Amino acid sequence: MYRARMARHLPRSRVGALALGMPTASAARHATVADLSEILRVVNLAYQVEQFFIDGDRIEPAELLERFSRAEAEFLVVDRADAVGLAAVVHFEHRGDHGWFGLLAVDPAGQGAGHARTLLAAMEARCLQLGLPRLQLEMVDLRQELPAFYAKFGFAEVARKPFPDVGKLKMAAEMIVLGKFVSYLLQFAALSFLCLGAHELIHHLTVRLTCGTWGTMSFWQFQRPAGCSATGVSLLATLAGPLLTWLLIWGGRAMIHHGEARAGVTLILANLPLARVVTVLIRGGDEMVVARAFAPGNVLWLPMLALTLLLFWSPVLTAYRALQHSNRLQLLAAFLVLPLFWDMLLKRVWLSAVFASHPATVAGIPEVFLAAVGVAILLLVLLRRPAPAPQLARAMISQETFAISGAWKVK
Repeated sequence: MYRARMARHLPRSRVGALALGMPTASAARHATVADLSEILRVVNLAYQVEQFFIDGDRIEPAELLERFSRAEAEFLVVDRADAVGLAAVVHFEHRGDHGWFGLLAVDPAGQGAGHARTLLAAMEARCLQLGLPRLQLEMVDLRQELPAFYAKFGFAEVARKPFPDVGKLKMAAEMIVLGKFVSYLLQFAALSFLCLGAHELIHHLTVRLTCGTWGTMSFWQFQRPAGCSATGVSLLATLAGPLLTWLLIWGGRAMIHHGEARAGVTLILANLPLARVVTVLIRGGDEMVVARAFAPGNVLWLPMLALTLLLFWSPVLTAYRALQHSNRLQLLAAFLVLPLFWDMLLKRVWLSAVFASHPATVAGIPEVFLAAVGVAILLLVLLRRPAPAPQLARAMISQETFAISGAWKVK
């Protein structure tokens, strides 16, 4: 039935396919004209669940062909495992400064197999390829199960708008716009690397100022030159790193209170505040080096731990309160803990291996360090967030927010 209906609307030309993943049965690929009848079938079958509030099929052949013919549109599909027909489909578009999708549908016979996850991942990959930092969709508010489903993938409500064709409705409804930032984790990783790099770099520069000559540094520690002890004015070199880090963390707190919630939370977490607490807890780190300069051994350990917890508590609590997410405690915990392991893996394994094979330095700074800083800056530039459209700006100001990457509410 669907094939016959679609055949009347098909052009004679074909559109070439472009694989988006490995050539397996569950990979997403671009659809061709030959897939249109299957796309029509899958969409209308999957959307039969909406017949309690809307009359007719979800999409007619003419509308599908019009969507398929748009220059900015891409239909992504997942083939069935037996290669007979399609298991899942979605309509993706490049709309200005963001990606958009609709008609996400999985054949009822194949639901629960992860096909929706495959298509969402493919669309996020396309957004990154196209330099689009955001991905959005629109859903009917009567589909009350969908917000929780999309929240699992980091989407949250951005705005609401009228239903486009009220003549089809059996009851009142409106559209909910959901969205997420797809490039946020890369931005976070790059910013975190730069913040922690600045921590080590300011150690190194202060050594030069207080000792009169360059020491050496790596990705996670610095060393004074021979004859320069960690006492007197040269102790400033040890103090400079944590002082900068805590200033950045508290600067993030100030940004939240001045309406820059997303940027403020990001700055707090990118500086790995939990790492400052953990190092003092195990009687290590710059803070304890400074404490031992005033009293031997661990005499000042408890006061220093109390001070560190005091510095930690207020910004992190402020970040928690700024999160607008159904699982904000788990989200905050993930951003506090997981970057610690990533940072160790990146610096003490991968970059250390590169440094071992290329130990050249400039003024005591490893060339590998400088190159990595350049890459991080380049990432931030390439993934920079464009100025939001006026309607999105109003939504963000009115505390309509994105989740995981953008789940911050403005105070």
